[in-house]
Amino acid sequence: MLKKLFLGVVSILIWAGLSFAADVPINVSATVPESAAYTMVIHPTYDGSEDWDTEVSEMIFGDNGELTNLLANGDNAGCWYSRKGFMVIFYMGSGAPYSIAQTGTYLVGQNTGSTIPKEAFGFTPVYVCDAQYCDPGNDLGGPRGTLADASYAQGYHAIYQSDAAGTGETIRVYYSIPPYPAQGDPDWWAGWQPIPLTQDADTYTGTVTFTVTQ
Repeated sequence: MLKKLFLGVVSILIWAGLSFAADVPINVSATVPESAAYTMVIHPTYDGSEDWDTEVSEMIFGDNGELTNLLANGDNAGCWYSRKGFMVIFYMGSGAPYSIAQTGTYLVGQNTGSTIPKEAFGFTPVYVCDAQYCDPGNDLGGPRGTLADASYAQGYHAIYQSDAAGTGETIRVYYSIPPYPAQGDPDWWAGWQPIPLTQDADTYTGTVTFTVTQ
C-alpha cells in the first residue's frame, strides 16, 4: 500500500489573549500516480463564507483582528474564537480505492508550555456534489464513499474513505475555532470546548498532517 503525505503546520499566536496568527507555510510534497491524481488547495473563510479569490499556503488565524470574544449580535461569547477559518479542498481523481486522514498535535505555547484545549480547534468534512453540499450517495444513485463526522483536530482522524472503485470526488475540510456549537449542528464536533478568556498569552503552535492512502 502506497502512502502519500501532505505535511501542514498550523501555528497559532495569542498575544494578550487577543489574537491568533500563523507563520509557517503548509508545504505539500507528494508523488501521485496517474491512476489516482489529486490536488489540494486552501482558501480562507470569513464568518462562514469562502473566499474563492484567495488561495493560501498557510493558515493564519486572527492576523487582522478576527479573533474576538464578541458574537455578531454584540453579545459576549464568553470565550475566544476566530471569525476566520480555512477550507482545505481535495480534488480526488478516479483510480484505486483511497482514503484521506489527518493527524493533529496539541497547540502548545512556545513560552509558557500551556496548551489550547484540544476540543477548541477542529474540522468539518463536507462532500460536494452538483455545486451543493450533500452526503455521499445522497443523490448520486447510491453510496460512493464514507465521510467522517466533524471532530477536534488533535490526534488521528479519518476524513474520507472512497468506494471500492476509487471514484473521484471533491472533499472539503473546514478548519475553525468556533465560539460555541449550535444544538444538533453537524458542523461542530462532539465534546467541543472553548478557549477561555483566561488563556495564557503566548504563541501556540502545532502541526496537522494530511495523509492520502491508496
